Amino acid sequence: MSEQKKVKPNVEDVVSNHLSGDTAKNALDFVAFMKQNKLSLRHTSGNNWKAMYKGKSVCYMLVNNEDWILRFSHFTREKWFVDYDKHIVNAGLKEFILDNVNPRNCLGRDCNINRDKMILGKTFDEVCTCWPLYLRNLDGADLDNIKKFVLVVKQIIADIP
Repeated sequence: MSEQKKVKPNVEDVVSNHLSGDTAKNALDFVAFMKQNKLSLRHTSGNNWKAMYKGKSVCYMLVNNEDWILRFSHFTREKWFVDYDKHIVNAGLKEFILDNVNPRNCLGRDCNINRDKMILGKTFDEVCTCWPLYLRNLDGADLDNIKKFVLVVKQIIADIP
């Protein structure tokens, strides 16, 4: 007898089953935004999805207990040899990014910490090496700003030769 292929969970179903009220509404709004902008959400494990555009990672989304979390890593790792600072500043997102730098939270575990890491011209004493931008249960202006940031990352990917 052959082993049945495991069905991967649908992100909208997981959001609806784990979140409620405005938290669920905002998470579903973000998922719809991603799909409208041609970003695929690929299930990775558990309640985790990797958002991709043209085969490149944009961010990761986790639905955990009563939270939805977005994690970004690439813009502080000089990936793709792109000047992220210029794009972030031009999009008016500098303060939003600086306000959401993740000092030391790798999903509740300690991780390697970048000491004296410069991001957008500001030096941080500690920055998580795994997820330097880590956002939980976004709403209002923060949700609008992360959508703008996702579009910035998408455009950077589109411009890669």
